[in-house]
Amino acid sequence: MEFHLSKGGEHAGPFSLDGVREKLQRGEFSLDDWVWWQGRQEWSRLGQHEIFTSAQPGNQAMPAQPQGAVESLRELYAAFVGPDSAHYYVPLFDRFDQGGSRASWNWWAALLTQWWMIFRGMYLWAFLLYPFLNGALFMSLGAVAAELYPKNEGAAGTAWLLGMLASIGVTGAYGNALFHRHVRRQIERSAAMGLTGTARREWLIRKGATAAGAVILIVIIAFFCVIGILAAIAIPAYQDYTMRAKVMEGLSHTGTVKLAYEHYLAQNGAPPSSIADLGVDGSSPAYGPNIAAFSIAADHGIVVMFSGQTIGGKHVELRPLNREGATRWACTPGDLPPKYAPIDCRRAAP
Repeated sequence: MEFHLSKGGEHAGPFSLDGVREKLQRGEFSLDDWVWWQGRQEWSRLGQHEIFTSAQPGNQAMPAQPQGAVESLRELYAAFVGPDSAHYYVPLFDRFDQGGSRASWNWWAALLTQWWMIFRGMYLWAFLLYPFLNGALFMSLGAVAAELYPKNEGAAGTAWLLGMLASIGVTGAYGNALFHRHVRRQIERSAAMGLTGTARREWLIRKGATAAGAVILIVIIAFFCVIGILAAIAIPAYQDYTMRAKVMEGLSHTGTVKLAYEHYLAQNGAPPSSIADLGVDGSSPAYGPNIAAFSIAADHGIVVMFSGQTIGGKHVELRPLNREGATRWACTPGDLPPKYAPIDCRRAAP
């Protein structure tokens, strides 16, 4: 039988059994180096095999380590998750493989679920399955809450809060089991490709080394998420501000109409029946760029109709009130959305 040796990524051989023992005795190789021979699927450490350890002085009584699939699988796990994470994940994966509880706790999976999935290379879960399942959960809880408590406005919010806590709990408790399933599939894929030994481990190392690309992807996603959130807040707020400014600018031109109204009331002892009674037409300074028309309402107030996008065709009403012999004007929003109206125009006149 011929044996191939590997040390520090350098391969040597083939050697006979005596040749391997001689190199061990000379110190050219150690029991921590790797060996492979025809008929084996994986490289393994020299120290795992009694035929080599028995040749070492003082090691005759050293028990041979198991060389089955469990030890080999541990090495493949370690290759995929990397040396920094192997101490955490490999014992967990061993427990899962041996039929132990699949529940554990991972704070990253609990609180940053989607980003953690991206970081660990579980892109299908991150971009499709997890959002779909989470969305289905929240929609179901909202529907159940609406059905059970139709008049309770806080029921849906409470249900969604419970759903969020449930989502955190499930992903935190079973995220490691999900990752284990992903790693096992990659290991099975490497076997199906016909990779063995060092080539297989190197392939798994490359597949598991997603950190750099994932961090860049996470930063890009986070950047666009932040931009999207800011835009979702800022754009409607700016549009509302612009509309309020147009309404304020339009109402600032109504002084001429109100003065003409007061003058007509003083002269005739009765309110005007139409805007024409006030001598106000389209050429009047009262028509600013945001005023479409004036009219007299059935309750004798002045109807101010606006022009332009969003507020075009909407109106407010200015109603004259007699207070201690003087005319004061109260504003009611009419069909203008209250958020565009001035503060003193958002409430009904006293």
